[in-house]
Amino acid sequence: MVDIRRYAVWSGASLIDGRCYDGPESGRLKIGVDIDSVVCEMVEPLLKRINNKYNTNFNRRDIREWNWVFKCDGFDIDGETEIHEAMDTLDFISNLPVIAGAQNAIEHLSKNNSIMFITSRRNCLQKPTLAWIKKNFGDYPVRFTDDVEDNKNGYAVDILIDDAAHHVEAFVKKNEFAVLFDQPWNRDVNDERILRVDSWRDIINQWWVIEVDYERRKGRDKKRN
Repeated sequence: MVDIRRYAVWSGASLIDGRCYDGPESGRLKIGVDIDSVVCEMVEPLLKRINNKYNTNFNRRDIREWNWVFKCDGFDIDGETEIHEAMDTLDFISNLPVIAGAQNAIEHLSKNNSIMFITSRRNCLQKPTLAWIKKNFGDYPVRFTDDVEDNKNGYAVDILIDDAAHHVEAFVKKNEFAVLFDQPWNRDVNDERILRVDSWRDIINQWWVIEVDYERRKGRDKKRN
């Protein structure tokens, strides 16, 4: 669970009984949102496919790093290979479920902010990915990192919401703040500039802290200039 008091103290927010009293009016932030394991539940269907294919019993907790490999008796199961094969299978993407709370949260945040989905999926998956986003969220821009040199830093967003440690760590080097969706494969991340959350409900409940921090950083940057 996120320690909201610890984060608010670091960000410069003022607290009364655990609530912020000097936060800014909701502004229009540009929010970059990852797709897989943030709004789209890809891992569970993938694991079901793998376990059926190899007669194994792996679960989400067995994925401890981004480039994961399952060790079996006499053979290995390479995560990247299995993801590519699954994504290339007809209807796999279209049938992926939405992560709990994501639809309501995106709708809520989009009222006062600009939402852009940013994904590392291959360009060959653009058509089914765009169709999935439109079906489950409506008309939002979707960007593919294959199109830019600097990966998810290549798009001008104020805040990145992602589950990949390397993406958020790279993002905060230039932007100082990101939101990390907690997953077994990113538990080694420990950076005060990165806010770890367990769910979309966490993000909505703590959005006031995120806005305060953004305003604080924006004011500091103006002073530097």
